[in-house]
Amino acid sequence: MALLFRIEGEDDRTRPRAGAGFTLIELLIAVGIFIIFSSLIIVNYQINEKAKALKNQAQIIVSGLERAQTMALTGELVGGQSPLAYKFSISNPCTIPAGCSYALSALFSDEPEVEIAKTMLNNVKIEGGSFLPVLFYPPRGKMVLSDSAESGVLKVYNREIGQIGFCVRIGLNAVSGRISLFSGGCD
Repeated sequence: MALLFRIEGEDDRTRPRAGAGFTLIELLIAVGIFIIFSSLIIVNYQINEKAKALKNQAQIIVSGLERAQTMALTGELVGGQSPLAYKFSISNPCTIPAGCSYALSALFSDEPEVEIAKTMLNNVKIEGGSFLPVLFYPPRGKMVLSDSAESGVLKVYNREIGQIGFCVRIGLNAVSGRISLFSGGCD
């Protein structure tokens, strides 16, 4: 008869078993799931960064429009003279590889147009600008679209191939003078 010795407080659940642990297949499945989730997170991060960059470029355009409007409201002098109007325009076409830019200019009655500022736009394509250039007349900052429309929408796209879904709209309302930035689709 064999004697069995048992240590006080020890039972079968706390004693290590032979073969305890994970099998190679279980570890490979866990690592595979981790890799799949990691790749989804990385792709989603890259998409969000491109959308953020596009929105920043659209915000630069909105800032230029608002600057021209503010200059008209305050009657800012250019070269010591008060202009008849302040002009916002975007270089055409905005599809060239080098990018495009917007320009702020002052219009005088008897002198040529004077450029106030020029800002480069990176990696964007702009559509719907048939109403450009936009003029702002002092002293009330009245907005006039070139096609005599009451409102217009600029569609700003990411110029990279395959990124058609990225679009930001810039809305202009000549009646109220409102300049708005809309995220989301351009459909």
